[in-house]
Amino acid sequence: MIRVLQFALSFVLPLAACVGVCTAASADSIDQGQALFNTNCLGCHGTPPNAMKIDLLAAANNPGLIRGQIKTNPAMSFLAPLTDTDLANIATYIAYPVTDDTSCILGWGEVNYPTLLSPRTESQQGAGYEFRYYPPANAYFGVNLAPPTSTRHLYYLDGHTGKLSDLGDITPFLNSALSAGCP
Repeated sequence: MIRVLQFALSFVLPLAACVGVCTAASADSIDQGQALFNTNCLGCHGTPPNAMKIDLLAAANNPGLIRGQIKTNPAMSFLAPLTDTDLANIATYIAYPVTDDTSCILGWGEVNYPTLLSPRTESQQGAGYEFRYYPPANAYFGVNLAPPTSTRHLYYLDGHTGKLSDLGDITPFLNSALSAGCP
């Protein structure tokens, strides 16, 4: 129960302030981190970050480790011009890689549960979640952006009642969405 309450507070409070558009702070920007990673790191480290040839997970939320590698690893020296904010964004992306799986699941939910999840909306990120907000139902549907070593769950938040439902591990939902062709 305490775990659910902690999640609800971390999910509901930030979302309540961003009913229309919500973005993560620039130092924690997953989108910016993904763009920087794809431009500067993808060639050697692959994508998503949890499928790397080398163990890069130690750099998750650790921009200092990345800076240290840039200073000591000649193959990474070309990255020296990256700012501390750039490295913080990359470290955040490594910790919370964004995948198309989330969009696939959310789209599948909209097709299969149109009375709850319509009209179709754009995904947003905030408080460690990728989610969509549906104004007519005052509801949120989203996935936690857990580090690659953790389980990602699907959540539904009824904004009228404040009831948060943990729908469970995304795997069965993703399998259903993939079978449906990822709407």
